[in-house]
Amino acid sequence: MNRLFVLFGLGLSVAPSIASAAETPVETAETAPEVFLANSLPRGEREYQQGETVVRIPLVWLVAAKVSKSIHFAVGERRKDLAAGSTLPLTLAWLSKDAKGPVRAYCTERQAAERKLDNPLLAGFNGIWTRKLLRSMSDAQFCLFDQNSDGKFDEWRLLGDGWEERAIAHPIEPIEFEVLKDAPKSVAFEGRDEFTIQIKGVHNKDIHFVIDILQQGSHRSFDFIRSGEFSSNRDVYLRGDKGFPVKGNIFGVDLEILSTDVKSHKIRINWPESADAERRMGVADDTNLIVKFSTY
Repeated sequence: MNRLFVLFGLGLSVAPSIASAAETPVETAETAPEVFLANSLPRGEREYQQGETVVRIPLVWLVAAKVSKSIHFAVGERRKDLAAGSTLPLTLAWLSKDAKGPVRAYCTERQAAERKLDNPLLAGFNGIWTRKLLRSMSDAQFCLFDQNSDGKFDEWRLLGDGWEERAIAHPIEPIEFEVLKDAPKSVAFEGRDEFTIQIKGVHNKDIHFVIDILQQGSHRSFDFIRSGEFSSNRDVYLRGDKGFPVKGNIFGVDLEILSTDVKSHKIRINWPESADAERRMGVADDTNLIVKFSTY
């Protein structure tokens, strides 16, 4: 039996002493990233109070499929019901070590608790077999495939379970699906899947903002985040040394602070009409955008 371990898409590897150049991918999944449309807020001027959340934008899948019927998955003790109308992110999957290239799949989301297993320090401490046991107890991804490219799912597999023999194909009655761009991760995104900016403090020469990311209802732990040309600390200070108005950008979100009232702890913000409405900011999956499963 081949053993599985996790490689991180940003170049970090778990247990590097075990990895070798001779290893061949057996089961690999690259999932479309979660993004948010940075300037999707209503444009114009508004007044805000210290402590108020001024930005609340839902996380969306860059590319996803909307299923037309409910689906029941079952492998061993694993069970999952997918409701009609659910969206699944696009995933490129290498299904065997002899595969010439990836195939398109649409997979259920990995759970927040499972993503914590991908912390390289935790993984190195636990060891390979402990990781396999932990992954088998967490929620892996059920993936749907359209093998004949007719716009209908005709089989599913369980990927990322930690035990490759369970990733066999399960044929199903064809189910139609619709490919969507910028598909919301959840209908009720507030408090579950969103990017937020809150006013932490209103001072004479600066405004203190705090950004946050929620995924599946869990707050992401980070001090610094990057996406393409944009980056940000969790705590952001926009300064007005020469007074206001002052234009700024907070992790891709364009804004202009028009005025402040330190006594009442209020500020006026303009969300400019000229902002790039198509700007998409990627949100990494914990420490990575891509998770790969390989053999040794």
